[in-house]
Amino acid sequence: MIRRLRALVRLDRSNRTSFSFERIVKQTIELCQPDLDRVSVTARYHPVAAVPPVMVDSLQIEQVLLNLVRNSVEAISNSGSLHGSILIEAKLASSEFVEVWLLDSGPGFSREQIDNGIPPLSSTKPEGLGIGLPLCKSIVEAHGGRLWLDHGPRGTSVHFTLPATIEPDHG
Repeated sequence: MIRRLRALVRLDRSNRTSFSFERIVKQTIELCQPDLDRVSVTARYHPVAAVPPVMVDSLQIEQVLLNLVRNSVEAISNSGSLHGSILIEAKLASSEFVEVWLLDSGPGFSREQIDNGIPPLSSTKPEGLGIGLPLCKSIVEAHGGRLWLDHGPRGTSVHFTLPATIEPDHG
């Protein structure tokens, strides 16, 4: 298992290509649809502005989103909410990075969790292994980005950046 995890987050750039972030999100939501339907949670993607392609290993970034969406589904479900929502937004944050944030209607992170960041191998779930968020952070950082937690307007807010593929200006 450790070898497989290391292979997932290695700095090997050979599988990185320019890829539509919207496509990665749509594929992730499709994969999570049975879990979303089971607990009456809706998930949608909303680009804040035009989002350029990202230079990523699409399977690794899909894994990040899968983990984040599944964490949100579980948190919303465990909160006793009859209906929940997950919103994934993205925008070009600088000339080099796309910023992504996932907002959900779950209970959110505690102030202590946000202030302390993502500790390695820790879980708030009794059955959790504690590798989900640290793995997401490692994958994002291996792509040259960063991942952080924040309070959302009414739940969890997880932000991360990915390298943008910017077309050279020939003008």
